[in-house]
Amino acid sequence: MSVGPLFLRLVAVLGPLAVLAWEVASLPPLKPRQEWGLAVLFFAGLLVLLFLALVAPRASGALLRHPDLLVPLGVTFTLGAAVNGLASLSELASFAAPVWQGNVLRLSLALSAPLLVSIFLAVLHAGWTTSLVLQAVEHGSVELCAPLAHPARWFLRALGVLAIGTAGLLLLLVVGLALAAVALPLGLIFLAMGSLVWNLFTAALLLTALRSRSPFPRALGEGLGASLQGMGRWWGVVVLQMFLLGWVTFLHVRYTSSEAGRSTSHSKTNWSVNAFWTGGY
Repeated sequence: MSVGPLFLRLVAVLGPLAVLAWEVASLPPLKPRQEWGLAVLFFAGLLVLLFLALVAPRASGALLRHPDLLVPLGVTFTLGAAVNGLASLSELASFAAPVWQGNVLRLSLALSAPLLVSIFLAVLHAGWTTSLVLQAVEHGSVELCAPLAHPARWFLRALGVLAIGTAGLLLLLVVGLALAAVALPLGLIFLAMGSLVWNLFTAALLLTALRSRSPFPRALGEGLGASLQGMGRWWGVVVLQMFLLGWVTFLHVRYTSSEAGRSTSHSKTNWSVNAFWTGGY
């Protein structure tokens, strides 16, 4: 075993554990009823395990046979947490300051060095992981460092696909916010359905674009065609994945507070929609 893969595996395992330990140690004391958040976390983790075991058993089996498929996630997560930690230091305030701010399609956007690093890590994660997935499917084995030896083969393509996926989502947000200004339920329904359609239509875009040897525009067409062709097989998996990520959430809270010897009952209900793109992990 060479030093490179071993080092990456150690970072992928120990890095997230260290980040989690730091986050837990940094938590403020729990306020009344906040301990219910731990129950929600446990329940969500259980749902993910059931999803992997019952809905995606083949994918779960592939992860068990090739655990290196998860190394890019662990490495980029650790690096992202390190960048965020450095950006929060007062000594590096200039590093975290926006270098550009403006409005694009009525959305306020800011460009900063940490954001550029985050984009780089997102592209690294998507391209590296997809390259390993292609290895596992086509060759039945995974060489962890092989994609890193030739990043020019996939980095720009992964960047292009992620840019398209994100741009499509931003366009949906612009239209959804405009509709919500007129009628909030209409805006929420549009965002929910629009993000679902966008995820279904681009589900195979990244994988096909990195696998194809065609020019990038033609590879994008092949990816859209593969997404449409396979939609009947994986639409249920995409929908369940979006629900697990918080696509549509419902919150109902009922509690009693006491003040000056008087008890008051409170009840709050909230529906929300979170639009996101799953095509880049």
